[in-house]
Amino acid sequence: MWYAPDQSYRNRGAVMANFFAIPAATSTATSRLARISGAAVLTYFPERLPGNAGYRVHIGPELEDYPSGSVMHDVDRFNALLQAQILKVPEQYLWMHRRFKGLSADYPDYYGRSPRDRRTAVANREALP
Repeated sequence: MWYAPDQSYRNRGAVMANFFAIPAATSTATSRLARISGAAVLTYFPERLPGNAGYRVHIGPELEDYPSGSVMHDVDRFNALLQAQILKVPEQYLWMHRRFKGLSADYPDYYGRSPRDRRTAVANREALP
């Protein structure tokens, strides 16, 4: 099974975890699914090749000691793996996805929201578990 665990899920299965040193609503599903199923977890990073030549897919080895027993540790570990891959080809990451939604007012307004939208974002962040 494959899914995009770096999407900004704002539901009961999300925690605020650092992503490039900025808090981001992050899914805990990878850790929970691995714990429930006993399935191996591997990273999967597609890379677009120049000139529409197709894709190169980087499939990592099975993550050892995953899940660890700490959902936050697992989320932080996965975010670190994702960040390392993004830094290799940053132009290929889906930056237009609003990864840093729901931050408190002491963070910059990354998406140019109005003050009213900013207050709503703060209220939504406080609603996270």
